[in-house]
Amino acid sequence: MKEWFDNKSIAIIGNAKSLFDKTYGDEIDSHDVVIRINRGIEICTQPDNIKTHGKKVDVWCFNVYNSLKNFDDDMKNRLPQTYKRIQMNYDPNNRKFDASMPREHYLEISEQCKGKNITTGLRMLHYITKFNTKSVDIYGFDWKETPTYYNNKSFKDDIRNHDYIKEKDYCFKHYFNTGKFILKS
Repeated sequence: MKEWFDNKSIAIIGNAKSLFDKTYGDEIDSHDVVIRINRGIEICTQPDNIKTHGKKVDVWCFNVYNSLKNFDDDMKNRLPQTYKRIQMNYDPNNRKFDASMPREHYLEISEQCKGKNITTGLRMLHYITKFNTKSVDIYGFDWKETPTYYNNKSFKDDIRNHDYIKEKDYCFKHYFNTGKFILKS
């Protein structure tokens, strides 16, 4: 995977509804590598969203959902290029996938997030720190201040699985103060 990310400009695209208010499409597509999170891969196949989200996808990063099996087959038929998949499922007792965080990092972050599950977006941010990237621009991350485009719950309504406030604090402390990770939205 080193060749996917080393010495490349990276765009990581989250699924916040707030991204629809921006016009980052061309900027997103100008990156060497565009990573889309979970169901965000479907946005780039819809012509109305190219202006806001771009159309390029090089890497699809997702958690394991049984419902994504059919979704993935549909995406293979709709996307014009071949893309790579990174599965971010994490069982802290069993490092099953190459993209998983080291157990100690997962537990540290999970503890800071009051034992809640860590979002796929945060796991991808952590994972990309393993590589010598040129730059990492983050779009569509607002920690549920606006809902995702496919789930109308805000963080106030969707606190069961994740602690978005703690994750946001963690991201600003560990990623956005380095100069390499730039939050665009």
